[in-house]
Amino acid sequence: MKRLGLDAIDFYHVWCVASVENWRKRKKDGVLEAFRKMKDEGLIRHICVSSHLIGDQIKELLMEELFEGVLLGYSAYNFNVRRKAFDAIAERNLGCVVMNPLGGGLIPQNPGIFDFVKTHADETVAEGALRFLFSHERISSVLVGFETIQQVREAVKAVEGFHPISEAEIERMKKSLGDAFTDLCTGCQYCDSCPEDIQIPKLMEAYNHKRLKGTDQALLQRLAWHWNVPSSEAGKCTECGQCEELCTQHLPIISRMAEIAGMEPKKE
Repeated sequence: MKRLGLDAIDFYHVWCVASVENWRKRKKDGVLEAFRKMKDEGLIRHICVSSHLIGDQIKELLMEELFEGVLLGYSAYNFNVRRKAFDAIAERNLGCVVMNPLGGGLIPQNPGIFDFVKTHADETVAEGALRFLFSHERISSVLVGFETIQQVREAVKAVEGFHPISEAEIERMKKSLGDAFTDLCTGCQYCDSCPEDIQIPKLMEAYNHKRLKGTDQALLQRLAWHWNVPSSEAGKCTECGQCEELCTQHLPIISRMAEIAGMEPKKE
């Protein structure tokens, strides 16, 4: 805090709760008492939590009386897995900050597939996806990542030109989406600690291309041209399960590794 030049930190998070078991262990080890002490001493003003849990699991976490806000991943393509989170947020009137609002870049990288988030012709897919979030009454703030100045300008334009999207339009988007994209990897890279040194994040990112474009070749081309990783690397998987335990989205990484390992490049 001295290095930050602050007398107190406004929002301090219990960070990265990735499983119910992890949360219960941390509670047992005294994390809540530690945070209460910091607040009582005036070191922090609001106690928050960062979580990748979904469904009923996150509800157990958010119903803790201590928390005043939550940071979670949410975007126009994975709203289904966050419904119960927002039920709990509403029930406790929590502040909510959203990370990965563009699905780790998947939405702007696939404008044709995610075109349904646009509400008028002159906006980009990224603008439409951000405005989808801005229209959510329970979201307090949206964290947008940037790689170029153009992306900064696009996000600013999404804010400056924002008008709340009607409930009918929101429902149209959700109907277009359905359950189609809840199994995409968002690239958090928590799985990047394989005992066999398999480059799981790159393989899983390439699997998104198969999922979005519908062909094995889309995946194989992504691996070869973008990542320079052979599909055979997935064959080193010993099915130890460590990656699936760490996966914030609870994706079936082991079965995907087996699927990728069995793919054959198209012969010219």
